[in-house]
Amino acid sequence: MKRFLLSATAVAAILATPSMGFAADLPRAAPPAQMPVMVPVYNWTGFYIGGNIGYAWRSTDITGNFLGANWSLSNDRFMAGGQAGYNWQFGQFVFGIEGDFDWASGTKTSPLVATGAGPLQASVDGNWVSTVAARLGYAVDRVLFYSKLGGGWTRTETSLRSPTLGVLTTNDKTNSGWLVGLGVEYAMTPNWTAKVEYNYLGLSDTKLAMPIAAQLVTVSHDLQTVKLGANYKF
Repeated sequence: MKRFLLSATAVAAILATPSMGFAADLPRAAPPAQMPVMVPVYNWTGFYIGGNIGYAWRSTDITGNFLGANWSLSNDRFMAGGQAGYNWQFGQFVFGIEGDFDWASGTKTSPLVATGAGPLQASVDGNWVSTVAARLGYAVDRVLFYSKLGGGWTRTETSLRSPTLGVLTTNDKTNSGWLVGLGVEYAMTPNWTAKVEYNYLGLSDTKLAMPIAAQLVTVSHDLQTVKLGANYKF
């Protein structure tokens, strides 16, 4: 009986061994494939509104037609304001229009200059600046590189003063001109963006009439600005 049981056990072990080897050779099931996660590409299309702060450099040249007298002033000042606009995105190109308004007040007075009417000094006081421009940009997902082309206006008061007679002539006028600019904007969230930009505004000349000897004075301006801004896109 014992021999029978031992023989049966041995036979069962021999029969089981090939099966185990065969099972080990079977290929394992491949893990389920994982779908790639699609990262959404930012879309710049839409209306936006925001605010900005920055710095402005105004260069003013005042030239009289008496004895070749002229004055050159550089008026630097802080500026702050707001902007609004709309973008249309086509592929990676972004077209838009933007308007802004900034307060940029500051007065600059020149040294005395000898003229045919005696020693005079010039004074320039800027109040505000506003622009409207088209934007052409190239988007790399959340980063937008853009240029600007348009026009602008600024309110400026210009005067000539005599140390003995006081103000001889003054002009408070809104000057218009052409605008070019460059900037880069970054989308921090789906709605909030931040930007930095540089603008150059070439302004029209102003004529000042001198009461002494019926002289005319020409005033030429240009304005450069660097601004940091933030926008909310709807």
